[in-house]
Amino acid sequence: GLHIENGSTATASDNIFTDNVSYPAVSSSAASALSGNSGSGNGKQGISIRGTISKIGATTTLSANELPYLIGKQSESPKVVAGSGVVIGAGSVWKAENNDSKFEVLGTLELQGGSADGGAPADSILFTSLADSEPAQWNGIVVGGGGYIYGGGFTLRHGGKGFGCPTCAGIFID
Repeated sequence: GLHIENGSTATASDNIFTDNVSYPAVSSSAASALSGNSGSGNGKQGISIRGTISKIGATTTLSANELPYLIGKQSESPKVVAGSGVVIGAGSVWKAENNDSKFEVLGTLELQGGSADGGAPADSILFTSLADSEPAQWNGIVVGGGGYIYGGGFTLRHGGKGFGCPTCAGIFID
């Protein structure tokens, strides 16, 4: 598979990953632009997104893939750092692997899930748990001081596990 890490910047588009032991692709503390990637027969059927996923003064774009993006455990959860931006494109699917997984926003997160011209369904971005089966299976999206989310066209399911409160919201503003 593909492993991008430690502050690297890479673009991976329209690749096919098959029969890898674990994840077909991993972006760990890297600002990677990913789109159109697919695969089958991998140990983990998704693209692992971990750690800092943006660079200060820049914008990272994460577009739709046939493989979902996988949000790791809390210590490895994806983070948009202050002074940076991440754009999540229409059709993207994000699945939390653990009940302590979260998507942390300290910078700017733009959700481009719907389009005024009718090109994408109004709720084409999906954030959910890996099991996608019942409430409170992951923390959800956590917006910290200075963090900002805008745009729309998304569905968030099964969040709200975190902070010792199984009834908390799937989007937590800190």
